[in-house]
Amino acid sequence: MRAFLLAATLVTSLLAVAQAAEPVELAYQITLPDPAALALHVTVAARGVAADAVWEPGMRQAGAYMRNFRRGPQGVSYVVDLGKMARAEKDPDLAAPIVGGALFNDGAVLWRPAGLVDGARITIHFSLPTSHPLAAPWEVLPAGGFAVNTMQLDGGAYVVLGPHQVLPVKLAGNVLSAVVVGGGYQASAAGLTSWVERSAAMVAAFGGGKLPVPRTQVILFPSGGEKAGQFGTTMRWGLGSIVLFFGSQAPDAAFASDWVAPHELFHLTNPHLQTRIPWFTEGFTTYYQDVIRARAGARPPAVMWADLLANVEDACGSTHLQTLRSVSGQLRVTHQYLRVYWGGACTALVLDVALREVSRNARSLDDLFRELRARSLGPDGPLDEGQVIAAFHAALPPSHWAHGWLDGALDGRRALPLRALLERLGLTQHGEDVVITRDAPWAAITAAIMGQPAGNAAWPVRPPLPSVR
Repeated sequence: MRAFLLAATLVTSLLAVAQAAEPVELAYQITLPDPAALALHVTVAARGVAADAVWEPGMRQAGAYMRNFRRGPQGVSYVVDLGKMARAEKDPDLAAPIVGGALFNDGAVLWRPAGLVDGARITIHFSLPTSHPLAAPWEVLPAGGFAVNTMQLDGGAYVVLGPHQVLPVKLAGNVLSAVVVGGGYQASAAGLTSWVERSAAMVAAFGGGKLPVPRTQVILFPSGGEKAGQFGTTMRWGLGSIVLFFGSQAPDAAFASDWVAPHELFHLTNPHLQTRIPWFTEGFTTYYQDVIRARAGARPPAVMWADLLANVEDACGSTHLQTLRSVSGQLRVTHQYLRVYWGGACTALVLDVALREVSRNARSLDDLFRELRARSLGPDGPLDEGQVIAAFHAALPPSHWAHGWLDGALDGRRALPLRALLERLGLTQHGEDVVITRDAPWAAITAAIMGQPAGNAAWPVRPPLPSVR
């Protein structure tokens, strides 16, 4: 009887605690009293947050530009000198100046309590002069303002504060938007719109017609030169938020063969990871930037094979002093970007061929990549490097030739015997060109990777590929 009473008392106490706990709510109110100074005044009404909670920016470097932090009975207030930050940093991952305003990472402005739990209700309201319109990928609330969830707040978004042109981009079944900041560029609005739509459609096709995030916004930033896509940067958590720098002197025709936009948009499909794994995220995206362009008909398969093989040959077809994983882990020190990007692409090619060979083209890297992303969003995620590599090996029979190839690509220093693999695929390099042999043993794999009809269903038996164990 006493045990029963104790248990009942414990249950009652737990229920009381659960009922007393307030749901966490953060309501940001942001104003711009002096547009010339570009200093944002932020007030955060907080519910369910301890009075002595530590507040911190989403981007650590932003702390140097915050002033007048005050605690109130129901939240905090502070001022962010966005203009000074943009002029000093000139980096969209924190803040960068644009004509008449700034482009910034929302983590530079939206401070939050440390240890913010999932499920918090977060709203953001701006009161801005008409000279400083806003563009952000957040969900618009019916009554005004925006709503984000905890993951989106953690993941960050690029925000435009200042003059911009909205492009009429559309992609059936998806929420996609795009804006251009600045001026003095040659491309037309129609040409830039087609560039974004075409690139997004390539990535959506990889996902069965859907982009992998609920909302995607692309910010186009003109830069010097005649090359269409100069470079880009992508937020890979929560929402699709991308900045693409494009050549201010590039005509509309230059954008047809661009790889930068497909590359950055494909990053949205990446699995969520505990830490950066450049050989995986950048390498596999580099592989698919060629694959999805060929599948969409943007470039002929032979051209995409030539681009892929020329770079893969340098990355893993020759001997190196350091392993790919080692160089990848020190990328910000070594700056060996080509080795890491194309070494990762080589790993992707080997794995894709192996999965298709063992399944007779019924299964591919596409399937495994999508499965890893789904897994990373579940109880197992985010994933670490060991889990990713283990998934590669688990997808293949224990004695399959590709185990040694994968280990060699990631942790070996010797060149992989790529010529044997290419011969089986029917790919022959002639200078900068590639000739595709349609009756090669694995010609069906070669065709299927770039999206052509499978063909060659006989799958003739051939001796195993060279071992690299």
